[in-house]
Amino acid sequence: MLDTIAAGILVSAACELIALVFLAKLILQERDEESARFACWALALFPYAVFLTSVYSESTFLAAATASLYYMRRGRDGRAAVAASLAMLVRITGIALVPALIVDHLIRRRGRPGRGLVAILASPVSLLLFFGYAWLRTGTPLAWEHAEQSASFNRNFAWPWEGARATFQSFVGGTGGNSFVFGMEMIFGVAGLLAVLYMAWRWRTIAPSLTVFAAVAWLMGTSVVYWLSMPRYEMTVVPIYLVLADITRNHPRARPVLLAASAGWMGFLATLLATGQFVA
Repeated sequence: MLDTIAAGILVSAACELIALVFLAKLILQERDEESARFACWALALFPYAVFLTSVYSESTFLAAATASLYYMRRGRDGRAAVAASLAMLVRITGIALVPALIVDHLIRRRGRPGRGLVAILASPVSLLLFFGYAWLRTGTPLAWEHAEQSASFNRNFAWPWEGARATFQSFVGGTGGNSFVFGMEMIFGVAGLLAVLYMAWRWRTIAPSLTVFAAVAWLMGTSVVYWLSMPRYEMTVVPIYLVLADITRNHPRARPVLLAASAGWMGFLATLLATGQFVA
């Protein structure tokens, strides 16, 4: 009989496969087959993709969020809303899907709300059910928030620039592994902002709804007293793979080089994890 860790690894691996399938479908709908293939490899070999087959929530969230965005772009509001509900049950950043779905729905219908909007607005019901469960188990519906703001996590609200300043100070003043970790937070946090700005700039070729999802997800990850686990958050912001495909589209020879570098980076991080070192 499988133990809980082995079962968790199997679930994560299965969800990663689901996420890759929906990512391929999404990019194929937005671009061409080569871009879809590159985007899938970019996710599979992402520097922090080692977490996708570990007992973490990244792959489960990716599967639900990518499915939601795919059905959103297909105009299937009901299915997109169901997938968004599942994403919100896994991670709070699933809330970023709601404004994205609303924007896509209204643009598609030229500003005239349809029945699909009802399903979209009902998708956060899954969060209410989770709050109810937390209330029954702990006596407070905001048990998750209390845990996030505890001394162990210290995820209190702050403006993104305040979190960036604190993270940079930790990077400069840190030693050993801590300095490396906070350096990665800064690199991926800034890269995420640049990706959002690029999507906004290319609004004619990149669906505004995808930009909305990326922007809200980025803000949710950076609006804390210091940036933590930014590379893992960035990995689940699905539209960044479309950005990578677009940037390298006219430079196909750069794609295998980038993938090889990313795979090497992933191997390095996997080694750190295997030897018990901290990787945020």
